[in-house]
Amino acid sequence: MDNRFNNYPENFNNPPQNSELNKKETVFSEPEKRIKNFLKFHWYEFKCALAGLIIAILFLTLGFWRTILTLLLVTIGKAIGQVKDNNPRILFFLRRIFNKY
Repeated sequence: MDNRFNNYPENFNNPPQNSELNKKETVFSEPEKRIKNFLKFHWYEFKCALAGLIIAILFLTLGFWRTILTLLLVTIGKAIGQVKDNNPRILFFLRRIFNKY
């Protein structure tokens, strides 16, 4: 190819084959990127909101005392699992709270 004006690259007619360049953007790619970006910067906010939603659903379906019992048993199970994993963070947290009083 005659490149008289040096405007075109040498491989203008035969561009390199790159699999990422040939991927077609889907209609959902932009919202998916926005959701991933939101979760990247607001992960704890999302987790706490989800936990609040689950607790609210439990209150509405089971009632107050059954929900409190369920949350207590889940916390005890988590503490036992952490002790078995040699990482008792819940026990350290409880010890720190009760040492204040």
